[in-house]
Parts: sequence; C-alpha cells; structure tokens
Amino acid sequence: MKIRSGSLVLLAALGAGVVGGCTSGDSGGGGGTKMVATQGPPYKEATHVLTKDSPYYLSNPANNQAPDGMWGKGTQVLVTTPMAAFSKVKIGDGKTEAYVPTANIDPKK
Repeated sequence: MKIRSGSLVLLAALGAGVVGGCTSGDSGGGGGTKMVATQGPPYKEATHVLTKDSPYYLSNPANNQAPDGMWGKGTQVLVTTPMAAFSKVKIGDGKTEAYVPTANIDPKK
C-alpha cells in the first residue's frame, strides 16, 4: 500500500487531536480547542469526585460566562466551599482552585 506524504500529515494531525484529549468548543476567546483533564493520579486530600465531564470556572461564574475549561468524569477534587449551584474545589496539586457545578460532584467512596 502506498501512502502519500500529505496523507501522513493529515493522519498525524488527526491523531494528535485524539491522543491529546481535545474537544472543540468556545474557549471564550473567539473559539478554538479546550483540553479536557481526565482522571489523573489520586489526589490524597480529595473528598469528592466528578460524576461527569464538568465545566470549571477560575472565578465565581456569572450568567452566560464561558467556562475556563473542562475536567473529566472521575477527576478527584477537594471541596473547599460547598454552595448550592457551584462549589469551590481544589484539584491535582492542591493549588488550582476553581468552581464546578455542585450537581456534578459526589463524595468519594
């Protein structure tokens, strides 16, 4: 089978999007690609887990505000400020704080 070099470039570009875990969507800056963080190594101080892919906001979310990104289902978080609609959480290194929909988090089992 003979593959032309242009096809290889296209295949490589498509593969990079799949391997990188990208999803397309509005990044708040005129469109583009957002990374979806998937479940990483266990966060030793985590109290909760995301029950589905969830948007996160680095500042308290306002009406019609685009999310700053997405965290994947199964991501472990430490709830620092529980609230009705959005709870403030820490993720991963314990330094990154953001707001996620409270409906999308459950206590860790």
